[in-house]
Order: sequence, then structure tokens, then C-alpha cells
Amino acid sequence: MNQKRNMESTERHERLIKKLNEDTAFMLHENTSLNNVAHNKHKSPDEVTRLFITNQLSNSDVFILKAIHVLGFATPEMAAQELKIMKANSPEKIIPAVGIPSVRNRMIALSEAGLLIGQAVSCPGFNKLNIYCCTETAFSVMRKKLNQKVYGDNFLACESAFETFRKLAAAYVLLALSKRMPCTYVKGFEKQKSAKTPSAPFIYSKMKVTQGEKSAYLVCEPLYFSIDTQLHSLGELERKYAEEISALSAWVSERHLQTGSETLITVCVENASGLNHAAKMIHAIAPELETKIFYTSERILSSFQGEELTAFLRLKLEGGELKGTQEDIGKAINSIFQF
Repeated sequence: MNQKRNMESTERHERLIKKLNEDTAFMLHENTSLNNVAHNKHKSPDEVTRLFITNQLSNSDVFILKAIHVLGFATPEMAAQELKIMKANSPEKIIPAVGIPSVRNRMIALSEAGLLIGQAVSCPGFNKLNIYCCTETAFSVMRKKLNQKVYGDNFLACESAFETFRKLAAAYVLLALSKRMPCTYVKGFEKQKSAKTPSAPFIYSKMKVTQGEKSAYLVCEPLYFSIDTQLHSLGELERKYAEEISALSAWVSERHLQTGSETLITVCVENASGLNHAAKMIHAIAPELETKIFYTSERILSSFQGEELTAFLRLKLEGGELKGTQEDIGKAINSIFQF
């Protein structure tokens, strides 16, 4: 039995390292292009109202908008998983927790209605990918239909491809974990509230897990280094990351002191080279975070379907060299609840 378990563990570790050495789909490759999808349309407020009155759009469509708004950017697969989380926590609402093809068809209809903007990501060697975000009209519809304060970035679709991929990857990581770990929510890019930290961080994605009266949080920090040198420099990026990592460390400590809740951090990277760069930055800037950090990539997680909790590495910097072990993040979460 132990021999079989060891063989399975070795196989998973080898598979993880192999996928780590492959570039992720969610990164700025040399030949990556983001283009307008054919079903993007613009509609006036009166035209959108008419679509609801004539039942071409329904109230359940509003929850699809909300799922995408909560994540920032989403593929149909990601939106479908977010809807499942929303439905599990609010079963009385008409949230369409349906299959991916149905969600994809409704997202196309919402793009044709001017409520979503879709972008087609294409790169040689990777499958084409459609990603979506909400329009200003969508925010107005959600405010009216849900009677909630809904605000968003009206120019989110203008985000640089680099930042778009970071936000997409961060949400993807925690949504993948939510398939194996019941959670209260998964949220995308959002500024955190802080009474003591002047530069409270923008968390790229956050997930809340509860067990009884105890709560634990998972956050994802995507550290990417494949930049568009026409817009950014590596030095500018490293200074930005230094601020993000420092603010995140202060926020995690403050949250623990105020609420007693623990926070684990997943760091999403592009490939093995990015992992080395990210780990060395964290070691230099906030070594106190290292015991809380688990590393992964979209490429790793997508190859670990059904066993996503084991698709992570823990790293230590010893003698200037990084040493990693494969870890089960689910066990780390469970150990928090056992105290």
C-alpha cells in the first residue's frame, strides 16, 4: 500500500514539474493577440430594456453578469463555476447553475445585447480562448435588477493584456480549488479595507472557506514577468510587485490580529523561470510570508483535473538554491481548522 502511494506521489511530482516547465496559456506570448469577438454589439439603454421586456433577456441572465463582474474577467468555464458557487450559497435565487455550453450561449447573447465585451485570445500552439468583462450598461442593469450597489471599472476592457492575464489567472486558480473545497465565495480583483495599513492591497482573487464557526482565506497573487516592453519595463514591474507583496504581508498580519483568521497565499506563475524570479523576490521582500505560500500555474492546474488540491509546490531558499516539495493545499486548510 505504501509503495503504491509513494509511486503515485512520485508520478504526480514528475507531472507537476513537467507542466511547470511549460508556458501557461494565460500569459503574454510573443505572438499573442487579443481581438474583438464578432458577437460584440452596442445597444442603447432603451434597446436593452426592450430585450428584457420581450423576454429575450431574463432575470437569470443578470446573475451571469454578476458572476463575471465578481471575477473581473472570465471565460465561459470560469463563469459556470462561479455560478455554481453562487447557487450553492443562495439556492432560493434563480441563479443558472447550468452546464458550460448553456452559459457560453447566454454570454454570447449578453455580448450581442451590449452587456458584455468579449475578446478572443489567440496564440500559436494554444487553443483559442474567449474572455469577457462587463460594460457600463451591465452595471446599471445589475443595480436596477438586484437592488444592490454595483460599481465597476467602465474601461476594464482597455486593460493591458499583461494585467488582463494576471487577473484571469488569479481567478482561475481559486475557481479550480473551489471544485474540491466548498467555499462561501470566490472574488476577483478587489481593494481590501484596512484600518492600519495605509497601502491596503488590491487582492487579485480571494476565497473564503468555513468550517463551523471558523473561517480561513485563500488569496492568489499572480506574479508574471512576460511584459510588453512597449508599455512597461522590468524595473517598473519589480517595484510594483515589491509594493504589492509588502502590502499583502501587512494585510495578512493585520487580518489575523483583528479576526484570528488565517490566510494562505497561492502564487500563480507563468513557468519555471517565473517561479524562480517570484520566489526570490518574496524571500527578499517578505520572508515572513514563505510559510503561507503555495506556488502553481494555470498549466499545472489544468493537467491536475480531479486532483487540483495537490497541484502546488512549497519552496525554501537554502544556500541560494530553491528546493521544492509537492504539497496538498487541502491538508493545509484542514490543519487550520483543527486548532
